[in-house]
Amino acid sequence: MARVCTSCERSLSDSEFPTQNGRVVNVCVLCRNDIKRAQTRLAPIRRDPEQIQLNNVAALWHGPVRRTHLLRYAA
Repeated sequence: MARVCTSCERSLSDSEFPTQNGRVVNVCVLCRNDIKRAQTRLAPIRRDPEQIQLNNVAALWHGPVRRTHLLRYAA
């Protein structure tokens, strides 16, 4: 028998839905994995002095970043 996931609204077989305390959950395994993956915290990024040096040199070469669109000045 096919069931519909309440999260992604796909029609899937009963084997795609996990059970909790003997009851079938309305969210499929794929959606539950996505939810768990989105809720886990990422590990902090270590500072790399060499990368910081490269970023600073590139910023000196190219100057400050302009966030305005150049097409505004074309007319």
